[in-house]
Amino acid sequence: MEHARPRFIRDMREGEKVSVVGLVVSKSETGYVILDDGTGQATVLVPSDDVLRSIRPGEPIRVIGSVIGEGEIRSYLVQPMKGLDMELYREYMKLREKLKREKDDNQT
Repeated sequence: MEHARPRFIRDMREGEKVSVVGLVVSKSETGYVILDDGTGQATVLVPSDDVLRSIRPGEPIRVIGSVIGEGEIRSYLVQPMKGLDMELYREYMKLREKLKREKDDNQT
């Protein structure tokens, strides 16, 4: 089973299982939310009406799911991240990417 990989929205590729953290920009009554992580926006299909009702615009969430198209995620799990410092999280993700690139460069 493939694990969800932490990704920025700008780096998502169709077919990947991803973990994306961002702020809810808006939500529809038809089962999706718009998520913004600072690198882009994604449409997230929410797994149930109960989950959709619990989501609030302006709040951070983590979405785990499959990328089904450019900027579209079918979520399996939506986790509230209330209190998360989004700037600090973005810095962590940038550092994580940099370290991964350096590791990959050293292995070649």
